[in-house]
Order: sequence, then C-alpha cells, then structure tokens
Amino acid sequence: MIDLDTGSVVAEICHIKGQKPDSARYDSSQSDDERHAFENLILMCGPHHKVIDDDPEGWPVERLTKLKSGQEAAADAGSARPLSEDQTDALVRTVTAVAGNTAIGGSVITTVNQMGGQAAHSITNVGHQPRRFTKAAANTLVQRLRRLPPQNVDIVALMNDAESILLAQDLDAVVKEAGWTTSGVTQAVTMPVPRGVVIQMPSQTDALLTLGQWLIDVGFKAGGLDEPTMTTPTIRVGTAF
Repeated sequence: MIDLDTGSVVAEICHIKGQKPDSARYDSSQSDDERHAFENLILMCGPHHKVIDDDPEGWPVERLTKLKSGQEAAADAGSARPLSEDQTDALVRTVTAVAGNTAIGGSVITTVNQMGGQAAHSITNVGHQPRRFTKAAANTLVQRLRRLPPQNVDIVALMNDAESILLAQDLDAVVKEAGWTTSGVTQAVTMPVPRGVVIQMPSQTDALLTLGQWLIDVGFKAGGLDEPTMTTPTIRVGTAF
C-alpha cells in the first residue's frame, strides 16, 4: 500500500486477533509468539485499520483471515498492481526498520545494535551503544515529576527492537518511581516507524511537558503530539534517529 504520487508507505501492520486484552478480537489462548506471528498480521490502510477495530462484530477473525488470504492470492496471481523499484525499496525500508534491519538495493542486511553509520554486504556493523540515561539524570526527573500531579500512561516500544524495548523499560521504571502508573511496556508495529521518543497527549499537562523537556536535556530525540481523541497518554519509543 503505497501512495503512488509521493511514494509514501501508507500501510499499517494490524493484528487479526488483538494484541492486548482490551483490543478487538483478543484471544487469551494465544501465546505471544502466535499473537505476533505472520499468520495473525494483515496489512491495512490507516482508516480501515480503525474501521475493523471499531467494529469487531462486523469484522470477525474469520472475515479478516479470508481478506488476508485474498490479498495473498492476488499477489501470487500477479493481479496486484506492481510497484516500481523505488516504491519497493520504500516499503522494504519501512517494514525492516521495525526489526532493526537495513535495506540496500532490494536486499535486507541485518546489523547488530546499529544506531547510525552504514551497512554493506561485506561488513558487520556493531553500531553505537544503546540510548541510556544515568542514575543522576533519572533522579533529577523523579524529583521534577514528584512536584506535579502523577500521570497514567501507556509505554510502547518497537516490536522485536531490543534497543527500543530497553529504553522503554528504563523509562517505565523511572516514571513509576515518580509515582506514575503504567501497564508496563508493550510492543507494537507502527507505521510510519516513530523517530526518537514521541509523547502522544490527549491534552498537554505540565508533567508530560516536563518529561519531554527532560528527554531532550539528556540528549534524546523527542517530541510531542496532541491527540485529543486518545484517552490515555502514550509514550512511543521509536528508533534513535
């Protein structure tokens, strides 16, 4: 799903059976591996992702599974409109970014903990150190947040991205120490892949703005988004750059 005018990837990777207990079509009998397996994922555009999750009775598992099979059959039969080389590269770059891979000329190159630099067929990259903050910096944040009303937030890391998950866990621990409540760190596939740490806010609060400024002060790429339709502020930990 590519916008043919701009080449932008507009597809979102969606769960057929929901990712969390309060998600549409959630199946408690699934293991985490089954929940995030290829068989339980389907590509949708953003508006239709919302449609299927807002109407789980109209879009049950069986209907989405049949839709997924139809998508795959169309691709196998060659009836899907072919993408140009540039559009294919854009799609590969977006999808593989979730797993921390790099796409070069149609090939997927896996690097270890890479947060910058270059990847090539003939070298192995070990990259820079993961994003971390010191205990002193954490204590500073805790002191600042304790002066403000505590928040209830969701914290989301990139699925299967160890660096993103580690930073998300660190943030989860420090905001809890400040008196905030969270449901722990969840993992998600997000399109487009967020850059840095993004704080999505139903409404701006001094506490959330303080967290955002602290992230910038300790050297992280960070930003905020006003999301008035959301009910719970969400901290999304994306890629480093």
